[in-house]
Amino acid sequence: MAWGKTVGVASWVDRLKADDQTLTSVTVFRGRLFGPAEAAEVCDALRSNTALREFYASGHAMDVDTAGKFSDMLAVNETIESICIGDASFGDDGVAALARGIASSASLRAVDLENKGMGDEGARALGAALAKSKVIELNVSRNVALTDAGLAAVCLGAAAGRTVTSLRVAGLSVGPKSAAAVSKLLASSGGSLRRMDATDAQMDPDGIVALGVALRDDGGEGSGSLDELVLDGTQLGDDGATALAGGARGREGDEGGGMGVLSISMQVCGIGEAGVSAIASTPRASREVLVKTLNLRGNEAGDVGANALAAAIAGEGPAGGESAFSALETLDVGANRLGAAGAVELIRHSGPVENLSLFGNEAVGDNGAVAMVDEVRTGAGGRRLRVLDIGGCGIGEEGMTTLCDALIDHPTEVFPVLETLVVGGNPGAVGDAWEAALEKLRQARPTLDVAWRAADAGDSQEQHQQKNKLLEQYKQQQELPPPSTP
Repeated sequence: MAWGKTVGVASWVDRLKADDQTLTSVTVFRGRLFGPAEAAEVCDALRSNTALREFYASGHAMDVDTAGKFSDMLAVNETIESICIGDASFGDDGVAALARGIASSASLRAVDLENKGMGDEGARALGAALAKSKVIELNVSRNVALTDAGLAAVCLGAAAGRTVTSLRVAGLSVGPKSAAAVSKLLASSGGSLRRMDATDAQMDPDGIVALGVALRDDGGEGSGSLDELVLDGTQLGDDGATALAGGARGREGDEGGGMGVLSISMQVCGIGEAGVSAIASTPRASREVLVKTLNLRGNEAGDVGANALAAAIAGEGPAGGESAFSALETLDVGANRLGAAGAVELIRHSGPVENLSLFGNEAVGDNGAVAMVDEVRTGAGGRRLRVLDIGGCGIGEEGMTTLCDALIDHPTEVFPVLETLVVGGNPGAVGDAWEAALEKLRQARPTLDVAWRAADAGDSQEQHQQKNKLLEQYKQQQELPPPSTP
C-alpha cells in the first residue's frame, strides 16, 4: 500500500493495529507528513503485527530516538522482511541505532541504507549487526562519507554472519581493504555472496587488483564464486580491466584460477581493445564456473577486442588452457567501435551464444551484413542464436535485402532458431522496399519477431533513450582524432 495524498495515516495504521492480513507492504511517499509522532504510532502498531512484510519510508528525516523505536520494534516483530527508512541526514547515529534491531530481528532479510549519510562509524556498527543477523540483501550505495575501511567493516561483518547473498555498493570507494573483505565474504560458508553491484564505484589500482584476486576461483577453501558482478560506469579503462583479469588469473606459477563469475556487466567503463583482450584471456575457473553473460556495451573493444572475444568463445584460453567464456550464452558488445571484420568474427565463433547484441556499431555496414550471411551459410556460426540485435549498425538496403533473402531461402542454415531480430536504426530498415521484404520474411518465418521500430523491440522508453544516448556517444567518439602513439 502506498500512502498518498488521499489516504490519511490513521486508516492504514488502524489496519496495522488490527493485523489486517491483506496489508503486507507500506510505502510512505516523500512529501507526506511522517515525523516522530507518526513513526512512533507505526512502530507501536508493528510490535504485534503479523502481516506486514515490507516497510519503505525513504526520504524522510528521522532522528536517533525514532530510529531507536524502529530498532526496538524489529526486535519483537516476527514478520518484517524488508525495511528502508531515513534520508541523507540519518547518519552514523541513526544507522547505529537501527543496527541493534537488525542484529536481533528474527525475520529481517533485506536492509536498504542507500544514501543515508553513513560513514565509517555507522559502518562498523552495521558490520557488527550483520555478524549476528539473518539479512540476505544489503544496499549501502551512495554513502559518500564511507571510506574503504568502512566498507571493509561492513563486508567483514557480513562474512562473519554468512547470510548476505546480495551486496550493493554503487558509488562507493572500493579499495584494497574492502576488496580483501569481499574475498572473505565470497569464501564464507562456501561462498554465500551471489551478487555484487558496484555501479559507478571509485576503484583505485590496488583495489582493482584486490577485487580480481577476490574473484579468483582456484578451487581452494579460500575462494568462491558469484552469480552476478556489476561494474557499470566504474571507468576501469584498459589498465583496470587488465589488472582485474590479472588478479583473477593469479601470478605466474600459481596453479588453477580464473574469474568465478557467471554474469559480468562492465558497461561504459572506458575499456579499449587491450582491456577487452585481457578480459577475454581469463581462464576457466577451477570449480567448473564458466561465464554465461558478458555485457561490455559502451566501451571501445574494436575489431581487435572482438577477435579476442571470438577466440575465447571458441574455447581458446591462455597458454592453451580452456577459456572462461567457452559456454557464453549472452554477449553485448553494443557501441564498441566494431567494424565488419569484428562483427563477422563474433558471428563465426558464436557457437554457444543465444543472445548477441551488436547494436550501435555503425561501421558494420552492408559489407558486414553480407559477410555475416556468407559466414553462417558456410560455417557453424549462429546456429544457437535466438536473439540478434544489429540495430544502428549502418546497414543499408543491400545488406538488409541480403539478410532477409537468406533468412527466407536458407531457413536451416541462416540463424535457424532465431526468434528475435532487431534491425531498427539502420538506413536500410525503412521505406517501401524494406517493408515489402519484411512482409515476405514474416510470411516465410512466422515465428521470427523482427523489431525495426522502438516499440517493436519491447524496449521501455528509458531503454530506448539509453540506446540512443550510447549511439550518440559512439558517433562523437568516431569524430574524435585517433590517440597519438609513442
